[in-house]
Amino acid sequence: TASTFAAAAVATAPAAAAAAATAAAPAADGASKIRQMGGNAALRICSDQVVVDLRSALKELVENALDAGATKLEVRLKEHGAEMLEVTDNGRGISRENLDGVARRHHTSKLREFDDLGRLRSFGFRGEALSSLAALSSLSVATRTEDDAVGTSLSFGRDGEISARSKVARDVGTTVCVARLFEPFAVRRRELVRTAQLEMRKMLAALQAYALVCTAVRFSCVSLSAKTGRQSLLQTEGGAAGMRGAVASIFGAKQLSELIPLSGSTDRVTIHGFVSRPRAGHGRRASDRQYTFVNSRPVDFPRLARVVNDAFRASTAKSECFPFLLLNLEAPPDAYDVNVTPDKRTVFFVDEAALLGCIGEMVAKLFAAESCTFAVHTPDTLPLAPRPAAAAESSSSSSSSSS
Repeated sequence: TASTFAAAAVATAPAAAAAAATAAAPAADGASKIRQMGGNAALRICSDQVVVDLRSALKELVENALDAGATKLEVRLKEHGAEMLEVTDNGRGISRENLDGVARRHHTSKLREFDDLGRLRSFGFRGEALSSLAALSSLSVATRTEDDAVGTSLSFGRDGEISARSKVARDVGTTVCVARLFEPFAVRRRELVRTAQLEMRKMLAALQAYALVCTAVRFSCVSLSAKTGRQSLLQTEGGAAGMRGAVASIFGAKQLSELIPLSGSTDRVTIHGFVSRPRAGHGRRASDRQYTFVNSRPVDFPRLARVVNDAFRASTAKSECFPFLLLNLEAPPDAYDVNVTPDKRTVFFVDEAALLGCIGEMVAKLFAAESCTFAVHTPDTLPLAPRPAAAAESSSSSSSSSS
């Protein structure tokens, strides 16, 4: 009867609870049994260490496009990137034989053995970017190579496997769409939506960094929002304008006029770029316009920035000023290590002390020469001094009396 079943259920409930507690409790020796973590759990835990915010998602997609030989790169955002981040390039595209593994973890065309890192010149090499984005969002890819008559559109599951495939008409190149980033993680998703505008500004600063150094590539960024409509956030010309043209496009002609070129070399590293003139009013209150690159890869190099900042402050007597700094260090792959942190922004040089010493001498000589220069006017450019008011009134009265 129903009462009999109910009594049995009540009687067995404590036993079931005790069994569950026993299963969850540590072993008699005080330690839980070590087991291999499930593949899906490991993927979800590790993916959000590769892609930690909107900026890092953009970084991975931009570097993939640059590695594909793109000369034109377009970024589209919806609701400041919280709803969609899309990157389109005109690179080589993804060949058909590589489509199945494009979002699988640790699948890459860049290297096979660890020793290949010593010869690597591409931005990416770990094979984690698209796999992580597939686990953290709704990921889709459309691509076409020169050998393909039509393009291919792919949708991916959380495990990085293709869930849908279709033909699509498109130009040669690749479009990667990341929709609803961090959707599987409710707390992080809410935080991204709440701070979407701030995250977009950080992402735009990262995109500007690539545009400053990858000057042969035409960059553009457009944001679409229900409140603000369509906004153009970035537009560069690319081509032969070089770093000067990129600085003028992004920060304006006034910023460019305040810069002087900086170049030199050590035995293995070539240095070139721009820095602010050591003049009053040419510095900034924050270090938001200081960019350091290694083989065109944006990196964090605080020790180098400190050398330049100290020299600038000594020349301007401004203790809290930061100069504009744009430096690209070109070095062979075996002269430095970029495989230090997941975002590849920390870099160690083989002979860092010699490099920093060379840069310190370069900056000191450059600033010393600038401190000894001053503007000279010719008769054609000499500004006219304003006439005193009394003299102007006397001249006016004498002319009226003579008439």
